[in-house]
Amino acid sequence: MANTVINILPMDFITIKNDFKVFLKSQTRYKDYNFDGSNWSVVMDMLAYNSFRALFYTNMIGTEMFLDSAQLHDSIVSHAKELNYVPRSNISAVLNVNIAIDTGDAFSAVISPYTPFSGRVGSNVYTFSTNSQITAISSNTTIPFSNVAIYEGIVVAESFVMDSANLYQKFIISNPGIDTSSLAVVVSEDSGSSNLTYLQATSLFDLNANSQVYFVQGSSSNKYELIFGDNVVGRKPADGATIFALYRISSGDFPNGLSVITPVGLVGGYSNVFLTVLGAASGGAFQEDGASVQFNAPKAFTTQERAVSDGDYETLLRRNFPEIRAVAAFGGDELSPPIYGKVFISVEITNVDGIPDSKKTQYTNFLRTRNSVTIIPVIINPDFIYVDVNTIAKYNINKTQLDDETIRSEVSNAINNYNNINLNDFKTTLTHSEMETDIDDCDVSMVSNETTLRLIKLLTPIAGISQNFGTTFNQPLQDDLPPLEVTHNANSQHTIISSTFLVNGKTVVLEDNGNGIINLAETTLSIHKIISSIGTIDYSTGIITINNIKPQTGNVITLYAVAKSKDLTGQQNIILKIRPQDITISIVQLRI
Repeated sequence: MANTVINILPMDFITIKNDFKVFLKSQTRYKDYNFDGSNWSVVMDMLAYNSFRALFYTNMIGTEMFLDSAQLHDSIVSHAKELNYVPRSNISAVLNVNIAIDTGDAFSAVISPYTPFSGRVGSNVYTFSTNSQITAISSNTTIPFSNVAIYEGIVVAESFVMDSANLYQKFIISNPGIDTSSLAVVVSEDSGSSNLTYLQATSLFDLNANSQVYFVQGSSSNKYELIFGDNVVGRKPADGATIFALYRISSGDFPNGLSVITPVGLVGGYSNVFLTVLGAASGGAFQEDGASVQFNAPKAFTTQERAVSDGDYETLLRRNFPEIRAVAAFGGDELSPPIYGKVFISVEITNVDGIPDSKKTQYTNFLRTRNSVTIIPVIINPDFIYVDVNTIAKYNINKTQLDDETIRSEVSNAINNYNNINLNDFKTTLTHSEMETDIDDCDVSMVSNETTLRLIKLLTPIAGISQNFGTTFNQPLQDDLPPLEVTHNANSQHTIISSTFLVNGKTVVLEDNGNGIINLAETTLSIHKIISSIGTIDYSTGIITINNIKPQTGNVITLYAVAKSKDLTGQQNIILKIRPQDITISIVQLRI
């Protein structure tokens, strides 16, 4: 009897061909036929080849049909259009400078748009230019221009001719390195007698048939396309009109960090020009890749360019400011005590410590046009809580030829990889058991490990000045340790213990007494002796208050805390992070 069961799961060439053989051999007339030694082998090769190609292309078509499974960048961009999402283009690095022009006799000066400057990073030279016309006056002949923003990129012009007879005409910007925020579009009609400036629109609000606007959308090959109105929503350029597009071609993030700049030729018509750079170039970024579009497009669609929920604030900032590495938003009602009417947004910028005031202003102004008028957005710095990791790693020397130091390196790599994948961001959780599993899996010879964790906060005092500190670990801390005597062993269990520092010539530490009091204790050899009470600790919230402390030096005081749970959490503006210097690894050899 013929085989009526068809196996449709295997998709590789050899399996398909073998399935043909099995099927034919199940037929009575081909039961003893030698398919490998006859022309049937060629026929089956052709059938298997054709089937394999059909299966492959069908699979690829199915994959490219959906945003979350598409692999080709053009497919991803096409799906993003359905969500009204425009993938971020290259962004020019920005450098802020003070410019002083010695005119010799004039008391004012004008710097024209696109005035060029030049800078170098390594062997690469980058062109910067002003973005608009700037005018300044002075009571003398040295004309100051303060805090002038100059943008990296070569300025180019491109033109198109409107052909209304071509129903499929597209206005595609030829260079994929464009910074779309720099686009300036002018439509010249009536043989140049009428020049109309068109502005970029991002929504249909307040647009009518006379609105001189254009839209930008992603196109194939990483390029961008200009879309004009239809005389219903947005004015359509007249037939035969010439469309001029002026824009910068950005070098992405390569110019970031540049801090030396010189004029290229005259500035404002003068050669006596003095520049003061106010900070290194920053903000440059490359075009958004496919994975980022897949992540951001659905979220941007749900925000609809307005900030209502916490996720809306986060999505809007991530989408529009590529320098942001991590962002978390939360309502003031979540604070203790609550602060109503405000939403707090904590931002970490790539390769920048803290948030410059200029960035805070920029982010705040951006959000104010998109959130509720009754809510005030407040940009705050992230609060880092570091994790002290102490691991005793046991391995079987009969299963490996690696020495102790190599095993130590493998364990260290496993911990650092866990940090890079699971931590170093807002709203993360360090799961103790998962970290121990990663350590055990770092090498086949690993038997087990005993890993203990402590939280770390850093206090930076001012030497010789009495001062107060308030900090929080933002999670419950261990609260079941026995109270400490005035004089006790240095190795006694503490929920809170600090590194040593000097006060009044004595080497001291900060420690809790088990009853919610923070004491200042003198440390000599292996003994701690309490000098005075200096603060409090709330074990349920992790909030610590330290009063009237006067260290002799300004060295950083490291504050260690033991959490109530083995699993550590980062909430609100907290970023959990494991630093390499906070990892201690002890190696134990076993012979099993």
